[in-house]
Amino acid sequence: MKITFKYFHYCLFFFTPILSAQNSTPAINQEPAPLSIVWEGSFLDLGSLSLVNQSFSKQLMQVPGVKLTCVSNRNLSSLQSLADPKVIDELKNWAHIVKIESTQEAQITVRHSWPPNWQAPKKGKWVLMQPWEYGYIPLEWVENIKKVDEVWVPTYFVKREFVESGVPESKVVVIPNGVDCLTFNPQIEPFPLKTNKKFKFLFLGGTIYRKGPDLLLTSYLKTFTNFDDVCLVVKDVGVKEAYAGQTYEKMFKEFQNNPNAPEIIYLDENLTANQIASIYKACDCLVHPYRGEGFGLPVLEAMACGLPVLVTKGGATDDFVTNAYGWLIPSLKKSIGLHFSGYTLAGEGWLMEPDIEALSMQMRWIANHPFIAKSKGAAASQYVKEHWTWQKAAEQALNRLKLIAN
Repeated sequence: MKITFKYFHYCLFFFTPILSAQNSTPAINQEPAPLSIVWEGSFLDLGSLSLVNQSFSKQLMQVPGVKLTCVSNRNLSSLQSLADPKVIDELKNWAHIVKIESTQEAQITVRHSWPPNWQAPKKGKWVLMQPWEYGYIPLEWVENIKKVDEVWVPTYFVKREFVESGVPESKVVVIPNGVDCLTFNPQIEPFPLKTNKKFKFLFLGGTIYRKGPDLLLTSYLKTFTNFDDVCLVVKDVGVKEAYAGQTYEKMFKEFQNNPNAPEIIYLDENLTANQIASIYKACDCLVHPYRGEGFGLPVLEAMACGLPVLVTKGGATDDFVTNAYGWLIPSLKKSIGLHFSGYTLAGEGWLMEPDIEALSMQMRWIANHPFIAKSKGAAASQYVKEHWTWQKAAEQALNRLKLIAN
């Protein structure tokens, strides 16, 4: 019904000026010409880029005067054998909305995909939406960005990476991500975790090196025993998709089955957004000792659900995590050299290395002070609800799009 109403709205919008022009009386207070946008990138998979593209598009579709065409860089068929039917059903809705290629010459094309698509649009302005986690960006990006009208990045951390790599500061604009507070909030029902432990730490995301799951496991095993009233819940993401062959799945399962280790619950099935939200609700503190992040959506989602967070200091999450809403792990930069993932970088790339001793002490302190943790979580939820929704993020994006179009 929504698509039908939308179509009717656009028909009404486009044809009304034509009918009005037939009248000899000049029109007064005419609505502005529609803003035509093509949004290209991932839409039909379970990755964070798809979530971001879906969320911005969903908001912009509701704006009068905006004609948005969503173009997917892949189809849905490759996921059919990997995902839960409920998850597939969520994506099927988008499969009916998106196009596989654009036949429209829009005023602005926004691209958000991996790897970046550097082929210039046939017509109109070009916005590149691109996170990065490894310090200096690839040298070829610096050159290709000269063709782009504007670069959108999700945090000030990423903006510094682009600017320090040689991209003009005036060309790089921070357009933050957000969270759906109708799905992620403290009122949802908790997930039925199979544990009797009182305090539950949570790691949610791909258990890949960049996100620091090995540091978390080392600290957890060092800090707690099976006699402690704590549990570490690990919700792995992308095990069979984006992060296939890169995760620490085997290591977590090994200690999960060790009766002498502190309790660990490892989950790797694909879940709906509502199920993910219920996992946040079932836990007491999110721990994300990342080495590199462009934003950190699970951190913001956890905060929206009323969890305090323990995260690396000095990275992307500095934009929305302070001591009022959690705890910050000290870290140092660690070089990864001038070459990474087939790219030659514009300078020496780096990741952060969180202080593992500080992480251990902070986890012990948090487990011993659950009431303070709960208080910080409540403050975090209110803060996210007021400042970090997808609606507010889309408003910033729309303001930039209007400026670019004019």
